[in-house]
Amino acid sequence: MQQLDPDWVIVAGGVGGIGFAACKRLARDGYRVLAVDYSQPSAEQHEFFGQSAGRVLFPPCDIRSSADISNALKCIPPSETLRSLVLAHGVETRAALYELTEADFRHVMDINVVGSMVFAQTAVRHWLETDNPTGHCSIVHVSSVNGVIASPNHTAYGSSKGAIEQMTRAMAVELAPKGIRVNAVGPGATNTPMMDELLVEDPTALDTVLMRT
Repeated sequence: MQQLDPDWVIVAGGVGGIGFAACKRLARDGYRVLAVDYSQPSAEQHEFFGQSAGRVLFPPCDIRSSADISNALKCIPPSETLRSLVLAHGVETRAALYELTEADFRHVMDINVVGSMVFAQTAVRHWLETDNPTGHCSIVHVSSVNGVIASPNHTAYGSSKGAIEQMTRAMAVELAPKGIRVNAVGPGATNTPMMDELLVEDPTALDTVLMRT
């Protein structure tokens, strides 16, 4: 349905495959979108952001930095409302447990888990400070089937998504009395650049994905 109010949605990871698809759909449905990401848009994405007539803005942002996030929130005029936060950012590293480095594990957890917590925390503080209408704000975590099933060579990624699943539950019960809904979606394998990288590294990976789907 067409959204007539000038409400804003933030999409963290707005340059990623799922994040960018969410930006396009939200803009089509009439929302204004802040597509925040630490990566630079592709040529196609630059064109989309440029042709959005101000409906989609792209402020570069380190999602682990509350200061960066707060600066991004300043793009929303005081008279308009932040309606929702979509946490679609994420990185993964694929390695056997005995080859996985501590640095790689920490990097995945830092981006996927700490980044999600910091962004949600900053958004909630914004809502409480601006006294948004009860029951009209929401946070959507983009988790993964890897949060509930086990895949070889995905110790770091699976651990991060499992943490996001529980983070969602904890946030949901805490924030419900404040009128803020918190949910997660757990996509299976999706045709994104992240999947393309996996298939380049291991062309047989698609067979495994199809067998478990």
